[in-house]
Amino acid sequence: MTGHFLRPGALVPGFLRADGSYNWNADPAQRRVLQAGIARGVNLTMAFSNSPPYFMTNSGSVTGASDGGNNLRDDQYAALADYLATVVARFAQDPALGPIVFDAVTPLNEPVSSWWRYGNDQEGCHFDRDKQSDAIEALGAALARHNVSQTTVAGPEENNLDDSLASLQVYSQEALAYLGLVTTHTYNGDHRAALAAFAADHDKSLWNSEFGNGNGPIQGGLQLAQRIVEDINFLNETVWTLWQLVDLDTPPGYSGWGLLGASAHEDQLYHLRYGGDNGLCLQYDAAVDGATLVLANCTATANQANSQIRAGNQTGLCLDAWGKAMQLGDAVRLYGCWGGANQQWSLDQAQGWVRLNNASGACLGTSGAAPSINQCADAATWLLQPVEEGVILPDGTRDRYVDAVVETWTVRKQYYAYKQFTSFVRPGDVVYAVQDETGNNTVAVRKPNGTLALVLVNPGESVVNRSVDLSAIITSSAFGHVWATSDSATLNCTQVATVAVEHGLANVTLAAASISTLVVHPTAASRRQGHLPPSRTS
Repeated sequence: MTGHFLRPGALVPGFLRADGSYNWNADPAQRRVLQAGIARGVNLTMAFSNSPPYFMTNSGSVTGASDGGNNLRDDQYAALADYLATVVARFAQDPALGPIVFDAVTPLNEPVSSWWRYGNDQEGCHFDRDKQSDAIEALGAALARHNVSQTTVAGPEENNLDDSLASLQVYSQEALAYLGLVTTHTYNGDHRAALAAFAADHDKSLWNSEFGNGNGPIQGGLQLAQRIVEDINFLNETVWTLWQLVDLDTPPGYSGWGLLGASAHEDQLYHLRYGGDNGLCLQYDAAVDGATLVLANCTATANQANSQIRAGNQTGLCLDAWGKAMQLGDAVRLYGCWGGANQQWSLDQAQGWVRLNNASGACLGTSGAAPSINQCADAATWLLQPVEEGVILPDGTRDRYVDAVVETWTVRKQYYAYKQFTSFVRPGDVVYAVQDETGNNTVAVRKPNGTLALVLVNPGESVVNRSVDLSAIITSSAFGHVWATSDSATLNCTQVATVAVEHGLANVTLAAASISTLVVHPTAASRRQGHLPPSRTS
């Protein structure tokens, strides 16, 4: 199964067991989030498979084939299709699971990519283009057998929209007939117009089914905004999908993929003692990347305090097996927590061993402990022992010793950048063709009541004055309001200005490295149909 390769959050439970039975209680956390989203108004849902179950694969692992090639066994295409069809059919019928009728289901996720290799830290499966076609045919037939008529097959889900076009061009006529929805990720690629034309020529809806980035703080928001603008203007999709709402939070200075960063930690701090109650304590000289660890006499000081096996408090650095191969003899140091297999430790309370990666992994020891066939025979015996009252934390505060799990949330700048679109560009809005000589930095829509919304991105490091020509749409005076997000702590989709529109021109000041939304309210008498001419920048 090789689940120990996977980073925290990536070991997703499946419903189908190796013996052919189903566990419909699996994956309760993600099902709960899905149901909560639907209860709050989510009206489009898609099910996708990162990898076939391990027992259907060539490598015996959901992380991919050893050579990065096809990993679904040739005799398992029908079995995988039947599994996916069974799941979506059950979700549509079982009140305990929703019921939820998925709009689409796909057996693919970035299938032609070469990075799905055995030992990866997330699930994935490579499919050559012809194998993708086979998988889509099999799934379409399985949905028909299960009488699932409200769920269509989606694909090809490539990372690169150029690869999505290339894969579609290889699919058989049978596969294209089953494919009701063209989906692509837009991390890479340039041929948006060609992909949009392919979908239109084959009478298919087109979704951007994934994009995200881990940059931060405002750089991530700018990249997100520019990709949304480019996709809306040139891909002509009907749905744009953000990859990740929440991920695990990281120490200051590190970035994350989620709009929100979540932390779950224990406030109780511990000594990690070598040799039991009276042993030496693990100590770090400085809480910086690459800091080495030593054994020292135990004291009530911050550089010996651990939240379980994270150095310091809930924002501390992680113990990191410096050699990612995770071999005996690798040094252990401090490093920013990123969730890799070489940072996943567990405490065997019975044996007093701190193990790396899984229940049979190598143990944390000292340089004087000689490796042996039994990896832990000569390793240290460790004990997590509460730090004495009065330890001073790295931030200078005194620990309260609250022995409970605490959840905290960080709202990142990407959240507000995304809000610049989601609060103002809504389903039912008409997208205007924008002629923007400043680059792909403007989206303009008209709402059913005639209100205009323009999202304006300024990726530069200087303030920009934009003169937006709305004369093709507005014939007389009007007014508007501007909301903005920037690196400033006070600009988080915040209303910043009221703008007068005179003779069809709106002058807007865009802060450096910012995303702004201009909302204009023309009177009924001042509206006309038309395209937006180029805006001018000064």
